[in-house]
Amino acid sequence: MNRKHLTFALLATVLAVGFSSCNKVIEEENEGNSWLVDYLPIEIYMTVQNAEGVNLLDPENLDGIKATFNDEVFAADTTCDCSHFSPTRDYPGIMHGLICMQLKDGTYALYFGELDGGGYYKEEPLTIEWPDGTTDVICINSEIKPNKKDGYPEVVNRYFKLNGKVVDEGSCRPLIHICK
Repeated sequence: MNRKHLTFALLATVLAVGFSSCNKVIEEENEGNSWLVDYLPIEIYMTVQNAEGVNLLDPENLDGIKATFNDEVFAADTTCDCSHFSPTRDYPGIMHGLICMQLKDGTYALYFGELDGGGYYKEEPLTIEWPDGTTDVICINSEIKPNKKDGYPEVVNRYFKLNGKVVDEGSCRPLIHICK
């Protein structure tokens, strides 16, 4: 019996020391700031219309539409079941790529994402290549800085540009209207 108690006490001591040393390392890495911040992932929605306002995205005729981001090429996907997309802040962004989906109002749109909402982006280009050989460039800008008052990290300077013109500021799910 004495041997069981000794083994249990030794195991409990080893676990207690192990857990307390992990907490100490985490506190030192955070340098006294113990903020746990979850950022909503960045997702970009695009509608494409002609000059008369007619939606040009036909899910059965999307061959040749591609997006390039960080040197990776994504072909438009119409087979994705997007009903499971429910962005929350409890996981890192999951790259779904470029997807044609139908919005609640029935309009077809292109979706690109997800990007890390806590990431730093400075004029990061998302290039959309159309079947006719033309391109549109969406530049992503997002910066995280600590609040001067209490050090809490917050998003500052988040905006999106379409072909050099600011089209959305402050959101993490812009709806960008492209006219062809």
